[in-house]
Amino acid sequence: MHSLASRTLPELFDAEVRRVPEAPALMYDGTTLSYAALDGRANRLARLLLRRGMGPEDLVGLLLPRSVELVVALLAVLKCGAAYVPFDPDYPAERTAHLLSDAAPRLVLGVRATEETAARHGVPLLVLDDPAVGSLLERESARPVRDEERVRPLAPGHPAYVLHTSGSTGEPKGVIGTHAGEVNHLTALGRRYPYPAGSVALAQSSLSFVDGSTQLLGPLLHGACVVLADARQAKDPQALGELIARHGIHHVVLVPSLLTAILDSVQPTASLASCTRWVCSGEELPSRLAHRFAEALPGARLFNYYGASEFAGDGLTGACTAQDVSVGRPLENVAAYVLDASLRPVAAGTAGELYIAGAALARGYLRRPALTAERFVADPYGPAGTRMYRTGDLVLQRPDGAVEFVGRADHQVKLRGHRVELGEVAAALRARPGVEQAVAVVRQDDGPDVRRLVAYAVASRRTGPRPAAPELDAGQLRAHLAASLPAYMVPAAVVVLDALPLTPNGKIDRRALPAPEFRTAGATDDDAPRDERERALSDVFTAVLALPGGGRRTDDFFALGGDSILAAQVVAKARQFGLALSAGDVFVHKTVAALAAVARDIGADAEAPPVPPVPLLSLSPEEFDEITVAWRIT
Repeated sequence: MHSLASRTLPELFDAEVRRVPEAPALMYDGTTLSYAALDGRANRLARLLLRRGMGPEDLVGLLLPRSVELVVALLAVLKCGAAYVPFDPDYPAERTAHLLSDAAPRLVLGVRATEETAARHGVPLLVLDDPAVGSLLERESARPVRDEERVRPLAPGHPAYVLHTSGSTGEPKGVIGTHAGEVNHLTALGRRYPYPAGSVALAQSSLSFVDGSTQLLGPLLHGACVVLADARQAKDPQALGELIARHGIHHVVLVPSLLTAILDSVQPTASLASCTRWVCSGEELPSRLAHRFAEALPGARLFNYYGASEFAGDGLTGACTAQDVSVGRPLENVAAYVLDASLRPVAAGTAGELYIAGAALARGYLRRPALTAERFVADPYGPAGTRMYRTGDLVLQRPDGAVEFVGRADHQVKLRGHRVELGEVAAALRARPGVEQAVAVVRQDDGPDVRRLVAYAVASRRTGPRPAAPELDAGQLRAHLAASLPAYMVPAAVVVLDALPLTPNGKIDRRALPAPEFRTAGATDDDAPRDERERALSDVFTAVLALPGGGRRTDDFFALGGDSILAAQVVAKARQFGLALSAGDVFVHKTVAALAAVARDIGADAEAPPVPPVPLLSLSPEEFDEITVAWRIT
């Protein structure tokens, strides 16, 4: 055991500033900040927060778009001793309102573009791009923040962040991560996989997820440079590939589905040769992808990370080969137990539930003591008074000690790298008037590579003198969910049933739920592609969405189950037919016919005029939400 968790995040960052003050720390949209410059800006803002009374045990919200200011604000909150709570500006207003109410931060850091959102919910806001705030910051000192300046001393056990995850009760829950857990996590990763001198890492995930903080803070605590992808690049696999090649990025963390999209989009893959360390996290890594990676990038190494917000992001890691895609072994100061229902260890090679213990554990869930007690239980194998986290994941431990993922013990799923509690989706559907019963499942009707979130609803029955409930409309139900849930939790389809199928003992029979019909309302069976372009794009839709009957020219990509990562695959596969599109095109021009009209021939693409910007003011609220969600892949 090593005492990795005895320091705080600001202490580690300050040490890197002293060690490599002039080294590049952050690159974003043509701006480069050295460690000394980034530190100076964060120190000024930290002192302004101290003047507002912020300190240990306080929560400060971050309602900021991708920007240099986001990174400065994160460091400043940590330096003043408070914990940061990220709020994604792209979330639906109802979701943001709930998260703000749940976290109840003492202060929110935003910009003028997000000022209205904060004002609507009555939270105190500091507008960082307000000239008056800029004047205040200029008056503050850029020197390091000392512990005696804080309202109280900062200790490793104090909260560093609160990250909201999907909740089985129907409401998201905030995980309280500590400095001790995050320091152990990032330091242990740095020891196991050191950052070479002068290395450059990519940050593309949203800060609302634990991978986002890992991608930013991991390199910054080890003297490396972070390249922050902008809103467009973060959702465009080809742009990410170009970013990797242009900056010589050597370290990337991403979900397996995004790695697939990058390999599809970037040809030849030799242009990615600078990146020698690729890390997959957030969802199961298919062995066929590991095999493809080994063929496409023979000079690079692929790693698999397993983690959750409840234990600082990553608890187990391992190197992958085309033949071995296990989630690896525990990091330093992390214990992994594979136990049966009686909390007894199972034999090697036998499936059991995975429990994580050690220095990386979070404090628990914000203001949810009962849920904390349910998931963070006493550790019978550790020192007295220690706890372990019940992951809900079924795994088996091989004789060599590596752990393999088997499945889930509950109704939580990982979809496109996001943790989704199916119960939260169903609860959001039941909250709509007229819905009596609801259930959500992930279906794989069209093969293991095509996983779609699908919800089912049953209308309220008429009882007594009350009028009959209005007939449910699947499209309206899906729009209701889109207004209250983040995009990654919105089902690809909602199916209205007369009743949910039941097993003989009265439980919902999920296997008997009917497959949805992914077809656009109003489309006719003879609505076939009319020319070569439409036929090519119809084939692209068919391949990406696994359509059993082939794509039709008026089918809506998103009504067929498309999402932001699948939109990127459409872009990549269209290039194979000589057609140039952007992911933004797919979100605005959603059908085969509309995309055929805007696609450019790749051969003439160099002479083609720039693609005009999307006229946002002409979009409907639903279209605006879709395209702004498309500006990020998390």
